[in-house]
Parts: sequence; C-alpha cells; structure tokens
Amino acid sequence: MVKISQKLIQIQRVALVQIANTYKTVSSEALQVLTGLFPLDLVADKEVTKFNLFNRGIPINIKDKGYSFQDFDLVNKLDLLPWGKGGISWSMDSDPNGRFKKIFTDGSKLNGRVGSGIVCLNEARDIIWKLEIRLNDEASVFIAEAVAIQMAVEKVGPTKEKIVIFSKSVLMALESNKNHSEVIMKLKKILLVSPQIKLNWVRADIGINGNELADL
Repeated sequence: MVKISQKLIQIQRVALVQIANTYKTVSSEALQVLTGLFPLDLVADKEVTKFNLFNRGIPINIKDKGYSFQDFDLVNKLDLLPWGKGGISWSMDSDPNGRFKKIFTDGSKLNGRVGSGIVCLNEARDIIWKLEIRLNDEASVFIAEAVAIQMAVEKVGPTKEKIVIFSKSVLMALESNKNHSEVIMKLKKILLVSPQIKLNWVRADIGINGNELADL
C-alpha cells in the first residue's frame, strides 16, 4: 500500500511542477500547497472509502464511531436543472409581530428528543393551525429546523403566505449553491417552483409570539 501511495505522489508531482511552473527541486508537499491540490494518494483513499461505503455497504469509522451508508445523504447533484442550482433568496423581517398572516417555524433538541414545529397565525395573532413532528433522536437541530421549513412550504402550497424563520444557518444553506444536503435540495426544488412563498428571517429572541408557539 505504501508503494502505491508513493507511486501516486510521483505521478502527481510531474503535473504539479508544470502547474506551479517552479523548480523540480521543490518538495511534493510544497507543490501541493502552492497549487492548492490534495495529495493524490489521499484522494484515492477517499474514493475507495466512498465506494466501499455506498457500493459494498462496508461501514467506516470516524473518531472511534462507526457509520453505515444509511447515516449519509445520497443526493444526485444532477437532479436539479442547471438554472435551478442557484440559491434561494430571503430577507430580514423587521416586524415579526406585525398584524398580518404569518407562518412561524422552529426546530429544537431538548432532553435528547428532536422535533420540528410550525404554527400559522392570523392578523389578530390567533392560531389558525399548528403542526409538530418528532424526528430521530440522532437528528441535528439544523435538520430539525430545515424539516420545519419544509413542512411549512408544503403546507402553504400555492397560496401566498409569509414564512418567518428563526434559523439563519438553514437560510444560508438555501442561499448557497454548494450545500447538497438531501433536505436542503428537496426544499430548493419546492421553492424554485413556488416563487410566491417568501422566506423571512428574524432573531430567535424571547417575545416573538409565533416563535414561542412553534417551539416544541
């Protein structure tokens, strides 16, 4: 295995010298830093690990913890058309307690239990409807918050509603074109065909009625 790694480094070195346009005496490590390219042997190890995990079902260990292919999102990056791979825009809500219809979303993790919740309030701040679900205890707060937003946009459907969101991290993931998490990709697909849905972010401060009602 060591011989294979050394051979890969030698092969890569030839190309790196040409890319960096530098002296042949420069070390392989310095060439990798100059070009910003990962060592070829590590890239090969990563691809072998991915193949074993997703194609052969062989678990992997990361920091003494085992993971199977079921613990990872399998997302087809080509599932979205090229013009649909951009980010989803959102804005900051300066009046979250304003007297108009809004849907509030929230996700939380408390005492080892993870859940997502959404609540719709009318202009008088009365509850029109409320939904909540419990997720797998291994789910992160980020996933819980993303699922809450997904619940909201699916519930809204073709109607024009204002969705108030307290997770800036999820909104930033939606805005980015580099996040390929399954739940984020699914949300993007829904929002791209539902331009009438407006996403608004506010700080998760105490005193925002909708947030307290949506919080599990």
